[in-house]
Amino acid sequence: MRKLKIFLADLSHNYRPTSGNYMPYTVGLVASYAKKIYGDLLDIRLFKFPDKLYQALNNEHCDMIGCTTYVWNQNLSHWACKVAKSKNPNVITVLGGPNFVKNTKLRKEYFLKNDYIDVRVPYEGEIAFSNLLKLILEHGIKSKDKILKAPINGCVFLNKKTNEVVSANQARIQSLDIVPSPYTAGIMDEFFVGDLGPVIQTTRGCPFKCNFCHESDDYFHKIKNHETLFAEEELEYIGKKAFETNTTGYLVIADSNFGMFLRDKFISEKILDLKEKYNWPLGISISTGKHFERVFNTTFMLKNLFDFTVSVQSMNQDVLDATGRTNIPVTKYKKFTQVLRQKGQSATSETLIPLPKESLKSFFKGMEELMQMKVTRIVSNTIMFLDGTPYEDKNYTDQYDYKAKYRLLPRQYGIYGGEKIFEVEKVGITTSTLSFEDYLQTRTFAFIIEMLFNSKILRELEYLLEDYKLNYYDFIYFIYTNLKNAPEGIKEVIKSFEKQSIHELKDTEESLAKYYSNEKNFKKVDGGEEGGNLKYIHKALLLSKHHDSWINYVLIYLKKFLVSKNIKIGEDFNDVSSFIKCKQDGVLDSSRSRTPVTNSFDCDIIQWINQESRTKTLKEFKNGQKFKVKFSYDKNQIIERDHHFKRYESNTPLDLSNIMLAIRPQEKLFRKYHTIEQ
Repeated sequence: MRKLKIFLADLSHNYRPTSGNYMPYTVGLVASYAKKIYGDLLDIRLFKFPDKLYQALNNEHCDMIGCTTYVWNQNLSHWACKVAKSKNPNVITVLGGPNFVKNTKLRKEYFLKNDYIDVRVPYEGEIAFSNLLKLILEHGIKSKDKILKAPINGCVFLNKKTNEVVSANQARIQSLDIVPSPYTAGIMDEFFVGDLGPVIQTTRGCPFKCNFCHESDDYFHKIKNHETLFAEEELEYIGKKAFETNTTGYLVIADSNFGMFLRDKFISEKILDLKEKYNWPLGISISTGKHFERVFNTTFMLKNLFDFTVSVQSMNQDVLDATGRTNIPVTKYKKFTQVLRQKGQSATSETLIPLPKESLKSFFKGMEELMQMKVTRIVSNTIMFLDGTPYEDKNYTDQYDYKAKYRLLPRQYGIYGGEKIFEVEKVGITTSTLSFEDYLQTRTFAFIIEMLFNSKILRELEYLLEDYKLNYYDFIYFIYTNLKNAPEGIKEVIKSFEKQSIHELKDTEESLAKYYSNEKNFKKVDGGEEGGNLKYIHKALLLSKHHDSWINYVLIYLKKFLVSKNIKIGEDFNDVSSFIKCKQDGVLDSSRSRTPVTNSFDCDIIQWINQESRTKTLKEFKNGQKFKVKFSYDKNQIIERDHHFKRYESNTPLDLSNIMLAIRPQEKLFRKYHTIEQ
C-alpha cells in the first residue's frame, strides 16, 4: 500500500531577513505523535519556509497539507493551502491554531469564503489530526466527502452536502508525555541550522482568565505537563545538537507560565548544565508565570540568560478587573518588582492600550508608577483583537465602545510564487474612555519611553537625578512636553512616527491588502518606509542619522530641568554628559566598532555606576584627580555586530531596527568601559 504523503508546515516569512526565527516545533509534535500511531503508513515532511514548500508542492505529489497558524503566518498558511489545492484538487487541507472564530455563523462564513480549507483544528492538534488520519487511512484519500461528513473529535469543517458546520470537541491531553519528542525522534534534525531557535514546551494551559488571550478559554484552564525527565532528555539532545551544528538561535520555552512549579527549577538547572557543557543557549525566551515569588525562586539562576517579563497590562486595578485579571492585583506586582530590584534582577513590564476603562490620565499614572518601581523596560503595545477570544464578539466590544482598524504585522510579508502575501492584525484604537487623539498620545509617549528609559539606555541620567532626589518620570514627561522645541531633524522623526501611526491604520483587511499590493506601496514596505514596527524603526532612525543631535537635545533639556528645580550645574552633569556620548559612540555604525574611545572625568564615574546601594552621589566620587576611561567593544560584541550588520547589509532604518531586536539585551549595543591607570 502506498504511504500517505503529508506536508506539515509551521511557516515563517523569509522574503527579507528578520531578527529571529524558530524551528517548526508545533508541527513536529503533530508529526511525532502521528508516526507513533501509524508508523510506516505515513510519509511526513516538515517545512519552515514558504519557498521550499512551494517548490515541493510544484514538484511532488501531496495527499494532505497541514499548517499551524497564528496571526504572524495565517495568510501565508492560507496561501500554501490554496497552492496545494491548485496542484491537487483532492488534497486535504488542514489548519491548526487557536486564532479561529468560535461563533458557528462566523465559522460557516469562513469556510465559504476560504473554500480551499477543508478542516480547522482550534485546540490541541496531535490527537485531533490523528483522528482525521484514521478515517483517511480507513476510507482512502479520495473519499473526502464521506470522511468530512460526521463529527471528528477535535476537528471543525463544513459538510459540503448540507452546507452546515460540523464540529466535535477533543478532550485535553492529560499527560504531554504521550507525545514523543520530535527532537529525540530525529524529526527536527534538519532545522539545526544558522539562527533557527529550538522550541520546547514543558507545560500547556494557563489558570488565568485574561480575556484578550486565547488561553482564557476554559479548555486551557488546567495545566498539563511533561515529566521532568522527559524535558531534561529533550534539552540534552537539543544542546548537544546545537553544539555539533553551531546553531546560534535562542532557546524558546513555550510554556505560558514557566517557573510556577518546583519541577521548573530542575529544568532551569539542566539549562545551566547545557550552558556549561555546550556554551548554549545564548539566551532564553520565556513567558514566566504570575505567581511571582514562586517564579523568582525557581528561575533566578537563569538571570543572565533572560529578562523577567511580566505582562502587567495596566496599573489600574479597575482596568485589570474589566479584563479578567482579578487574580493578579497591582499590589502583588509592585511587591514582586521590589524583590527583583533588591536582587539586582532586570524586569520587563508589558502593557496594553487601550483596555476597557483605561484613560489617558490612568495611562500616564501607570507609566509613572512603573518607572518608580525601577523596572528595566516598559513595553506598551496596542491591543490585538484575536479570533477565539471575547474580542471577536461584537456585543463585548460594543460594551466598551471599542473602535478597531487593521494594520500590517511588522516584518511579516513577502512575495511567494509570484503572489504578495501580508499578515494583518486587527487592533483597538479607541474606547469610551480613550479617544483616538488620546491613543496617539500614548503612542508618542511610549516612543519617548523607548528612547529614554528602556533597557537603561540612558541609565546614567536616571542615576544623576536620583542623586538630587528627583523623579526620572518627571524628566521624561518634561522632554515629552518640549518636543516642539527639539531640533528640526528630531521633530521630523517624531512627526513621521505620529503620521505613520495614523497612516498604517486601514478600515478593512481588504483595503489594506489592496493598498499594499500596489507596486509603489509595496516598495515602501520593502524599503522599510511603511509597514514595520514604527517604534523600533524610528528609534533606529534617531540613533543612526540623528544620534548626536538627539543626545545633545536630551542633555540641554536635562540642564533646563535641573535649573527649574534650583539645582546648580557642576562637574557631575558634565561627567555624565561625556560618559553617555562615549558609551554610545557609533552605536549603530558598524565602521566604528573597532575604534576605542577614551575620555577623562573629574569623578570616578564607574565606581558611582557600579555601587550596589546607590547611597553615594557622583560628587562624592571626586578626589581631586582625573579618571581616564576607555570605551570599546569586546571581541564577542564585534563578532555579533559584524554578523548582524552583514546580514542586514542595506543599513536602512528597518534593517537597523532588526539589528537592535537581534542583539539582546540592548546593553550589548553599547561600548564597555574600564578605568585606565594614569
